[in-house]
Amino acid sequence: ILEQFSDGWWKSKINFVEVRTYWQVYRSFDRMWVFFIMALQAMIIVAWTQSGSTSANYEVVLRRVLSIFITYAILSFFRAILDVILSIHAWRNSDLTQPLRYLLKLVVAAIWAVVLPVGYSTSVKNPTGPLKFLNHWARDSHNQSLYNYILVLYMIPDLLAIMLFLLPRLREKMELSDWPVINIVMWWAQILPLIRPTKVIMKIQVENYRLHKFVPNVKHNMGVIIAIWSPIILVRKLSSTSVYFMDVQLWYTIFSTLLGGVLGAFRHLGEIRTIGMVHSRFESISSKFRSCFVPPHSDEVTETLSTSKEPNENEYFRCMWNEFISSMRMEDLISNRLEHLLPRDFILDRELLLLPSPLTNKPGDQLLPLTFKESRTDVPLNSEARRRITFFVNSLFMNMASAPKVSNMRSFSVLTPHYNEEVVYSDEELNKENEDGVSTLFYLKTIYPDEWTNFEERMKDKLEEEKKEERRKWVSYRGQTLSRSGQDDDDQLAEDCIRKQKLPDLKFTYIISCQIYGNLKRSKDPRQKDILNLMIMYPSLRVAYIDEVDEALKEKTAGETEKVYYSVLIKGDTINNSEREIYRIRLPGSPTKIGEGKPENQNHAIIFTRGEALQTIDMNQDNYFEEAFKMRNVLEEFSHSHGAQKPTILGLREHVFTGSVSSLAWFMSNQEFSFVTIGQRFLASPLRVRFHYGHPDIFDRIFHITRGGISKASKTINLSEDIFAGFNSTLRLGSVTHHDYMQVGKGRDVGMNQISLFEAKVANGNGEQTLTRDVHRLGCHFDFFRMLSFYCTTVGFYFNSLVTVLIVYVFLYGRLYMVMTGLEREILEDPQIKNNNALEAALVTQSVIQMGMLLVLPMLMEIGLEKGFRTALGDFFIMQLQLSSVFFTFQLGTKAHYFGKTILHGGSKYRATGRGFVVRHSKFADNYRLYSRSHFVKALELGLLLVIYEVYGESYRNSSLYFFITFSMWFLVGSWLFAPFIFNPSGFEWQKTVNDWTDWKWWMGIRGGVGIQPEKSWESWWDEEQEHLRYTSIRGRVLEILLALRFFVYQYGIVYHLDIAHHSRSLLVYGLSWCAVLVILIVPKIVSVRRLQMFHMDLQLPLRMLKGLFFLILLAVMIILFKICGLTLSDLFASILAFMPTGWAFILVGQACRPCLHKLLWEPIKEVARAYDFMMGLLLFTPIAFLSWLPAVNEFQTRILFNQAFSRGLHISMILAGKKDGGASFN
Repeated sequence: ILEQFSDGWWKSKINFVEVRTYWQVYRSFDRMWVFFIMALQAMIIVAWTQSGSTSANYEVVLRRVLSIFITYAILSFFRAILDVILSIHAWRNSDLTQPLRYLLKLVVAAIWAVVLPVGYSTSVKNPTGPLKFLNHWARDSHNQSLYNYILVLYMIPDLLAIMLFLLPRLREKMELSDWPVINIVMWWAQILPLIRPTKVIMKIQVENYRLHKFVPNVKHNMGVIIAIWSPIILVRKLSSTSVYFMDVQLWYTIFSTLLGGVLGAFRHLGEIRTIGMVHSRFESISSKFRSCFVPPHSDEVTETLSTSKEPNENEYFRCMWNEFISSMRMEDLISNRLEHLLPRDFILDRELLLLPSPLTNKPGDQLLPLTFKESRTDVPLNSEARRRITFFVNSLFMNMASAPKVSNMRSFSVLTPHYNEEVVYSDEELNKENEDGVSTLFYLKTIYPDEWTNFEERMKDKLEEEKKEERRKWVSYRGQTLSRSGQDDDDQLAEDCIRKQKLPDLKFTYIISCQIYGNLKRSKDPRQKDILNLMIMYPSLRVAYIDEVDEALKEKTAGETEKVYYSVLIKGDTINNSEREIYRIRLPGSPTKIGEGKPENQNHAIIFTRGEALQTIDMNQDNYFEEAFKMRNVLEEFSHSHGAQKPTILGLREHVFTGSVSSLAWFMSNQEFSFVTIGQRFLASPLRVRFHYGHPDIFDRIFHITRGGISKASKTINLSEDIFAGFNSTLRLGSVTHHDYMQVGKGRDVGMNQISLFEAKVANGNGEQTLTRDVHRLGCHFDFFRMLSFYCTTVGFYFNSLVTVLIVYVFLYGRLYMVMTGLEREILEDPQIKNNNALEAALVTQSVIQMGMLLVLPMLMEIGLEKGFRTALGDFFIMQLQLSSVFFTFQLGTKAHYFGKTILHGGSKYRATGRGFVVRHSKFADNYRLYSRSHFVKALELGLLLVIYEVYGESYRNSSLYFFITFSMWFLVGSWLFAPFIFNPSGFEWQKTVNDWTDWKWWMGIRGGVGIQPEKSWESWWDEEQEHLRYTSIRGRVLEILLALRFFVYQYGIVYHLDIAHHSRSLLVYGLSWCAVLVILIVPKIVSVRRLQMFHMDLQLPLRMLKGLFFLILLAVMIILFKICGLTLSDLFASILAFMPTGWAFILVGQACRPCLHKLLWEPIKEVARAYDFMMGLLLFTPIAFLSWLPAVNEFQTRILFNQAFSRGLHISMILAGKKDGGASFN
């Protein structure tokens, strides 16, 4: 393939080139940023008036407000420049009209950027400053109406756009028109409280400036103004009275929560929440079932009723309900007793009194199992069985399309990609114990005790070999395995039991795209046998895989072979218990080597799908028996118009079945539950910006297979391949809907490291999305409100996460500047400023967002809607007790780090998170490798800023808002440092802590080299951490160096506050501090080199003498500094705070400049970096070791991390192991 491309087949990109820069966020959503900036300017102008009201001098204020259009023109000019810079690499492959269009836009924007300011200068009386200069260009003319005329002319294209927005039919006609004239036309409140303190600050004269002034003539305290306003402007984006840069996410969450809840209520969600409600409305369920699932004049129902001994309209429902109960018994959700108690005949009160018992033949004896201790509203006891029954019954009362006859329903296929995941757990995996003696089987028996009891009851009369196989299935059906997905998706055929027809095979196809099945077969992997067993068990199941074959070359020398790739479709042969090949299609090459693995795995198998619809089911998803009855209804939604057009993607809700594994799994379950229900519902209607998020959505197969497929597979840029199917559909005038009446099960990551890797993968994917042409085109072509919704629900959410973290940095560095310069004491202690809390109140939003409150609101609404608000509040309270805010704050750092790193440097890759049960302890070294640069370093930096501010700061110490803001920042620091250890199983168990320290020291000391894995050596890991700097651009390296310069600020600020400086403002003080830094860095290096030389020459005595000499010199210098120069102990501690960041800055700059320093200073930089990592590890490990020494902490952590049943089971296992050991030693 590559040879063909090199011969001239390759064609570079046209019209759009993905450039790795943060300006892509502005370019794709420029209208939103223009709106924010113009509104902010207008509010500042109004608030800056003497009374803060336009009524003071209406004409003057209005004239000033009209200057926002000058800002609009300048921003449009800036956008035109960005278009030229970011698309210039595509011009060589475009025709002449493409670059000409960009250049004409640039020229026109430049003209307006000049004409509008000049026209405005003529409308101002007695202009000053820049306006006077512009008015001089206009020959000192004065004409107030000229600017108005220019403004009207400038706004004509925008007024036309508004008219077309209000007349969508006309807009669609014009957009689809080929008429040249039309083509030419279509080408074209809380500010007020902050103003008063700002004015006061600008008038204050500061005399006692504590640092050396590099720019001595700066007026109006502009540094303080910038330090105060920067975090405030970043915080706010949209509120009721003001427009800043982050509140938009908060208001979107509030609005989506309220409106999403209202929409859910109108769709009858939560009408039936308990088994008691099922009993009370059971008589109407039969008619609802008939209206939803039985088509009118159905021949099959007529035949059923005519052959029935007791013909009545409920016969069809009776058969389905009893099969539903039997399926739950086969899944061990209910016991044998409940299987006979729950069928439809035994639920209605009136029938219970009439039906005789099969044992006594007396009416009413069937009520005996329901004793006074066991209310019928508590049957069944299993929470999963209750949930499935209540949801199914509740869905019958929702707005559901009527089901057609089976012969008339749309045919469809289900496609599941599979790579290396488990198919069925082996006996060895079931019984393999971790360090605590806890096996996967023991773990699941403890988590699901009632289901294990039901399983043993079902296996009572089985042979031992059959029990062994069923035990494997029982465990596998509770994990995220292929057997679970395959079993449950073949429930789509369940209706065959009722209809007794041969149609399912004509209407339904299930394909597993097992990309490495050929390799599994060649290597005789046990998973190949398990997949074959699935095909034999389910004859309708098909498996597609990529077969790699060595074939002899025809044209060349005999004996030479080449790799040939085939896409193969097979099925199970039930007669010979083997596989049978159906199709074999030769491919031009290996698809997985060109694109991303999962989308290419889907793309090669999509040709084998059949029918009009295609459902994508991931490996961690499943289906339920009762939900299979709704497939006909869901597929009918393709025939109904939802708004202006018929849907091309049908969205379905999910239920996360891994929520009971641990507290982390519960947090993720609740977060995902709100996202796939109220979140997706609101995105689909009224926002109309729902796409495809890897959920069990159903595609219009014909629409998508002729328009690019269901996923894009370009390397790296399409890391989040699923969402591009929704982008693709929307860009091609498709429509995406969401339907709450059908659900599909889904497994989520259950361990801290698993969840973090998943969040990192999603953040990387969103970072790559930001650069794509799809996001750019959607952002440019959506109307303003739809564009704003699109931004907030896709890349904007992650960009706002990054901004949330940046706000903390901007706030603390701004306060560091004011504290070090002494401006805080001089200005913020002024009586006019001291009691004004508006500057701090503006930052409360950041604290709320940071602690995960945005995720809680939709969660509370949806749980309250479906389970009751008392349950929702109880869950919220329990989540807080289990430290959910610590978890969400930690994941905020994960999103921000990986999103920002991806846009700046790239390097996104698929991160395998694993789908197993996490009951194993993660070592300290593992956690350090995973979170060191993303969380620990940043947390220590913020902690250092807070310490310096606490030591040197003087303002707002009595303010409750000040306490709340600083508390939230300390909370962020603590969460980023210790969350991985708090949520680590047995993280505070003493023996494991000791083992972790031994492993950590061993890892830090091992030298790296070729073939040494990062898990084995600190040096290998350190080199891997810098991998992104190897392929980043010059711009990325320069930005890394500029960001590293912030660490030099500490030294510059602190040295002037040392007692030894004697209040000097001279630049000499700063110069002497650099001499100290160089001595600290160079002397140890000289000693270590000299020590190594003497060690090899076996000169131990001179080496010790050299060490003693250096010690005496150091001691003499310290005595001189203390006695003569006035050095104090506080100066020593302050110097540590000053010089430690400087050393870290040298490391960062050295990493960015590695190509230049590799031969000269790389080894010293590496050793300094090793020392820093060792010190950071020691700082982290010290509190962990102390808490591990307290036995109660380990028990408390286990109680938080796992549910109560597993906590008991874990302790019992340890006690039993201890008894055995103790007994052996005693005997």
